[in-house]
This record gives sequence, structure tokens and C-alpha cells, in this order.
Amino acid sequence: MVRLLIGSRRDVIRLAVLVVLGLTLPLVTGMSPAAASPAPASISIAPKAYVYNSGLRLEAQVTIQCTGGIGNVFMQVTQTAAQSSNGLGASGSQLVETANCDGSPHKLSVEIQRTSGLFDIGTATAHAQLRDPATLFVAGDDRTIAIVSV
Repeated sequence: MVRLLIGSRRDVIRLAVLVVLGLTLPLVTGMSPAAASPAPASISIAPKAYVYNSGLRLEAQVTIQCTGGIGNVFMQVTQTAAQSSNGLGASGSQLVETANCDGSPHKLSVEIQRTSGLFDIGTATAHAQLRDPATLFVAGDDRTIAIVSV
């Protein structure tokens, strides 16, 4: 009965060798066992954006981290009349901005083209999404940002 649970001595030695190799191989190759799996994708919108060209566009910044090559960032900004110093409000988006998904965090500049109204100094609601090419995971961030002049 004990022989069925443990198996042969040769099987136990093989199993022990596999366990040791599984634990030491990542250390020999310079990566920890936790680093073997990619970190989940993330995106974070900077708290401030800059208005240009008399309100026709905004320059915003996001910090991204993802794996798998080239990812895509989508960003949309909406400024209500109450959030704008000109009292008019505006909205705009950037449909596709490429992102370097090499596992390291990167700051990415995103140019928002207005689709209605004119952006002005004040605040706005921003939404950003990141598509990670390795996992096809979509990370998102929503926040109120300050719009300032250059």
C-alpha cells in the first residue's frame, strides 16, 4: 500500500529533480517565479491637461503599463458648461494612440481633438482605456482633470 502512495524510488527522485529545477530555473535566468507571469495592464490619467489652439485641442498625459508589443489607448474628455470658464463646454476624443507594451511603465502624451464646443480653463471629466496586446485585457481610468493654459 505504501508503494502505491510513494511510487518507486526512481519516481520520487525524478519528482524531486523536477521540483528543484522548477524553483531554480527562473533564478538562473534572472527572473523570479512571480515575474514569469505578466503584470496586469494598467492606465492612469494625469491630473492636468493643457488647452491649445484657442480651445480646439487638449494635450493630456497617461501612464501605462502592459506587455505584448504595441497596445492601443483610447481617451475621451468632456467639459460641461459648468466646468468651463467660458460657460460653453466641449467634448473630444483620441480614438487610437499607440502604446509601448514592454512591461515597464511609460508616460504617453495624448492629443484630444475637440468634437464639439471649445475647451477652456476649468475642469473636465476624462476617460481612458488601454488594450494590452498580450492578454487583450482592457484597463481603464476615469477622473476629473484640471484644464490649464500653456
